[in-house]
Amino acid sequence: RRARVPEEVLDLAMIIYRTIFLIMDHLVMVYQAQMMRLGYRTFRESIRSFATLAGAVFIASWEAGEDLTRAMEARCYEGKFAVLGEGRPFSLPSVLAVISFLFMSAGVVAATTHVTLI
Repeated sequence: RRARVPEEVLDLAMIIYRTIFLIMDHLVMVYQAQMMRLGYRTFRESIRSFATLAGAVFIASWEAGEDLTRAMEARCYEGKFAVLGEGRPFSLPSVLAVISFLFMSAGVVAATTHVTLI
């Protein structure tokens, strides 16, 4: 936002960045399943498996887009994503509260590391 990039471009980039990894996960999952079923044994089967893979990934990405649209509508999306670090200054009491919580948590962990439950 400091680089004077339009909000729409940033929002679109965030959605694309998230979606790339979802699509890649689905692609790897389908490819591994095809490999286990000997889908790439011959050239002809490779072409057929690749076409099936492309179709499955396209359909999955389309459905993921529809799911994202429904989720955004359900959350009353108004054209702007909430991003951390936007105008939330730190106050001394909140910083001290976080630090004290971390020290208390570390103390509890240190005190219970030698305790066995069973």
